Amino acid sequence: MPKKRKKEEILTLAVARLRAEGKLQTEVAEQLDINQAKVSRLLKDAVKNGWLEIVPPQLVKSAVPVDIWDKVDEEYFSYPELKERLNKWSPEKIQCNVSVIHADARQFARSAAKPVLDLISKARKVGVMWGRTICEVAEGIDALHPQSSFSGDPVRFIPLCGEPLHLKTPRNTDFSSSRLAAYLERLINGAEGEPPLLSGVPAYIPLSLKGAKAKAIREFIDLIPGYQIVFGGQYTRSKDEPLVEKIDSILTGIGISGGYATDDESYTGSFLRERLAQGDITKDELHSSVFGDIGGVIIAHSNLPSDMKNRIRDMNERWTGIDRGHLQRCAERANKKSRPGVIVVASGKAKAEMVREVVSRGLVNELIINRSLADGLMELSSSN
Repeated sequence: MPKKRKKEEILTLAVARLRAEGKLQTEVAEQLDINQAKVSRLLKDAVKNGWLEIVPPQLVKSAVPVDIWDKVDEEYFSYPELKERLNKWSPEKIQCNVSVIHADARQFARSAAKPVLDLISKARKVGVMWGRTICEVAEGIDALHPQSSFSGDPVRFIPLCGEPLHLKTPRNTDFSSSRLAAYLERLINGAEGEPPLLSGVPAYIPLSLKGAKAKAIREFIDLIPGYQIVFGGQYTRSKDEPLVEKIDSILTGIGISGGYATDDESYTGSFLRERLAQGDITKDELHSSVFGDIGGVIIAHSNLPSDMKNRIRDMNERWTGIDRGHLQRCAERANKKSRPGVIVVASGKAKAEMVREVVSRGLVNELIINRSLADGLMELSSSN
């Protein structure tokens, strides 16, 4: 009997944790392969035990016995071997943590909202990237009514990316780095702060513009007030350090150069598709030379021919947002100051190789991924 009771308690906490992530009872039932009536009963047990508050759904971790919490982590939420392997890939000075979300691709980003919210509550200045995934995370945070979770000094949100040139559609404007930084600022701080804007800043300068033309566009970008505040530039008059050097967290997704054993373009990262559309690189060159991008920074294969290596270097230099150095310094500051650092939200087995690369290059502190990607990373680590 005690063993059976303990198993029920473990399932009760698993149900409570998924509900606290914002999942509906039907979604919890589907993920744990139990019926909805049982989910409803176990949620009542979790409330009775003092483990769960109902409005809004929130765990009371201090009330949960440590041994039950650890067992639930092990069985439902954690991949202890994965964290160990990630930190074997990661440079010694960068600690990489991982949270595995049990959700399908459609629900993943919104389910990731709670762990993202927990992380950014420990930050003071959060850089925000462009993208659908980050937009859906922000919408998930909105549903959690987050202002009640924050006290003390406000958390500031800073856009770190300009706008796409080819992929701009009415829906894609919702993915704007400037729009998402302002959205998160309002959700967390109310109407208190207004982030600088990078609206109107092109995310990159195409390679087809050469010499004086490229220089003129770069000089124009450096004149934009929001860009000066975030990144500095040759024309800035402020003596203050640019905000990009003060951030203690970056919230970003990652793009990849193609699908898992497929050439399906829908898997290709948005800004990589932009560079394809501009003619900076061909599809074949992209798939054979590039793992993907993080925050628009292209992560290339090693041992490339010198002409391709130089072209990808030039593409990265033409990127007007954060660069690899900004990512590395943010990741390193996180370890020294106990801040979240670089938070990568990603799903899908197809991204396993790219995740390994950014981890091994010291560009990630916190990984929030789904089970499919976790399984892909485990397979990748087993094959090496």
